[in-house]
Amino acid sequence: MKRRTALVAAALLPLLVLGTAGAIRGLTKDALGSASPAATDSILNPHPAAGPFTADETAIDECTATSDDRRLCLEQAFGNLAYRTSGKQALAVMAERGASTPEIAAGCHRIAHTIGAAVLARENGDAAAALAEGDSTCWSGFYHGLLERALAPARSTGELGRLLRTLCEPSSQNWARFTLYQCLHGLGHGLMLRTGNALEASLDLCTRLNDEWSRQSCYGGAFMESFSPSLANEPPPFDAADPLAPCPSVAETFKYYCYLQVADNLVRATGYTWEDVARGCAAEPESRWRAVCFQGYGRQASGSNYGAPAAVATLCAVPGATGEGECVYGAARDIASNAASGRPAGAFCRLVVEKHRARCFEGVGTIVSNLELDRGAIRARCAELARTFARACLSGAGLSA
Repeated sequence: MKRRTALVAAALLPLLVLGTAGAIRGLTKDALGSASPAATDSILNPHPAAGPFTADETAIDECTATSDDRRLCLEQAFGNLAYRTSGKQALAVMAERGASTPEIAAGCHRIAHTIGAAVLARENGDAAAALAEGDSTCWSGFYHGLLERALAPARSTGELGRLLRTLCEPSSQNWARFTLYQCLHGLGHGLMLRTGNALEASLDLCTRLNDEWSRQSCYGGAFMESFSPSLANEPPPFDAADPLAPCPSVAETFKYYCYLQVADNLVRATGYTWEDVARGCAAEPESRWRAVCFQGYGRQASGSNYGAPAAVATLCAVPGATGEGECVYGAARDIASNAASGRPAGAFCRLVVEKHRARCFEGVGTIVSNLELDRGAIRARCAELARTFARACLSGAGLSA
């Protein structure tokens, strides 16, 4: 089954290439405990698109099928719209146009990246002000693109470390936890671009954040950018002989997010042959990481069939007893996260077989806990969405019944 393009298609991922050892050999520590390059070795080798957005006169209607590079034209045009109006307006127009224009639908995540970059440029690098103009459209690409560019001013890894500790500082912001997560996740994307896709160095810089939840959110962005470079035309190469690489060999601290996204390697390598993807996850000998791989399988099933919950449920049944429950858990989380709402995920959970509904609503609860600001609101939302499975939803949210 081939992946169906959708306006809200996930930023999906291929194989991580660990070619960073030479790039990080010379790292030392500066006075603030951040990684700094030695005199003869620097990891600051940014992707050319990691710099600031520059507005021009390109308009959306100019990006026709005869354009030299319609994808780049559309990214620039929507960036121009955001620069001159607002991020939310540009995202809304992208959603409207994407319903009838396949090129916009297929490229929506990268377009959203550029919209975020454009708003940051208009706000003269004020990330807090720029973040307020975004939303979760197309897998929160707005936040990712904004944070990618917010790190551009750093001229050393020491400066990167200092920026990391301030860009997503929520103390002066009235941010929902969901927005804070997107900011921290975007830092992981930004570190990869700012360091020229140096994964090990980017993960090391993520460890400089203040708490474990923040660090893990950053790890996820770094792995996502590594598996699926948001600004590259071609994915990294895939080694069919080692389909779960590099997850078995990364440090324990990083394994969760690696395994959560490694299914993205498998779908691309197998041409979206879901039986082969399931076999790839099932080949992982450690049960906890095998379960996380199947959660990633669920992310992929959701991203490939956005707006078609019955199709997602059918794909989750493919792994059988070894992975169906974890697939529905991962798919429910992905659906809720992309919509920034538990409602469509709740509808999905009611379609899966009854024995997995509790696990499905547990996944919904993990996202509800980030969308609502207090425990009372979380409890009310779980009661509304999950009904007889409210206990499972609360469990996912970290609350007792």
